[in-house]
Amino acid sequence: MWRKTQYKEKWDICHWITILEWWYYPSSHKVKCKCYCGEIFYCQHTKIKNNRVKSCGCYKKERVYSIVANSRRTHWMSDSHIYNIWQCIKKRCKHKHYVNYYWKGISYDKCWESFQCFYKDMWEPYEEHFRNNWWDTSIDRIDVNWNYCKSNCRWATWKIQNRNRSNNTMLTYNGRTMCLAEWSEELWVSKIIL
Repeated sequence: MWRKTQYKEKWDICHWITILEWWYYPSSHKVKCKCYCGEIFYCQHTKIKNNRVKSCGCYKKERVYSIVANSRRTHWMSDSHIYNIWQCIKKRCKHKHYVNYYWKGISYDKCWESFQCFYKDMWEPYEEHFRNNWWDTSIDRIDVNWNYCKSNCRWATWKIQNRNRSNNTMLTYNGRTMCLAEWSEELWVSKIIL
């Protein structure tokens, strides 16, 4: 059972907190605190003593706000899925260890050097695809031997992407060309039998 106590220490005012009352329980001490913003809250005194609690939470919000306000962000989307995809496209095309891209000469539209241009070209189809397949949205080149550009890119699921690889076995039957997995799915026959 919690009970009020007169026990005090020399750090009654620290950081943005003023300690109003001490509460004692056999296993821990709690304190009633008043933040500089006027908010009253309770916490363990050891958290204040060890600098783990400096305010009711307003200090952290204020710090984050000042960092964000002073940052030089231009589009505010650097944590988004579409931004990460754009970064991956650039990385694949520029770094030598991506054998299937760099050494094949796969590049991207010069306009896409800027995220804003990529966003302008690809946002609407992305939004439409993402609405139905939010867990499985990735960019795919329609012609795997051509560059990343608006006319050659689409948003696709991993299933569609895996069927559009340059190392897939393609079969033509009755004028239709599809990969082995698509034929297997359509004819209900194992890939091994085909």
